[in-house]
Amino acid sequence: MPSGARSGGNTEIIVQVRNPDGNAAPTGIHLRLEIAGGGSAVDCTTDGSGRCRFVPGGAGRYIARVKQFGYKETSVEIDLADTLLQAYATLELKPDTGTVLPDSHQGIPSVSAADLAVPENARAEFQKGQAALKENKLEESVSHLRKAIKFYEAFPQAYTLLGTA
Repeated sequence: MPSGARSGGNTEIIVQVRNPDGNAAPTGIHLRLEIAGGGSAVDCTTDGSGRCRFVPGGAGRYIARVKQFGYKETSVEIDLADTLLQAYATLELKPDTGTVLPDSHQGIPSVSAADLAVPENARAEFQKGQAALKENKLEESVSHLRKAIKFYEAFPQAYTLLGTA
């Protein structure tokens, strides 16, 4: 409870979170209610109507803050006066255009678990075989690819390239 605040058993702060288009935010948006000037905080996630309900325990000044990946941090100050035991506030999510969302994978190469399982010696022979094939040195390519398969029998790329050679 903020310093100088009077305890009130029925205090309540309801924060409505909205998308930029004005519709209610989805379930699971994280909000934090902080005491203005520092102090303890309470966390909440939005319900199906985009709302969070906080019961701060007394009158005082609070800050409701939304910090969600892909959106700019937004906050609103709420003054819960002695005579006003309920407060309503609205926060609008503002997209952070500099954030790369996880499912976009822009510029991030992917690696398969099967590729990671290939031992280094087999991978080196495969690369030599691949380079030889590009230079149209078929016998050399076949030799390297067979070595790659000998080092690692479960190497599908090596079998495929060997078939090509």
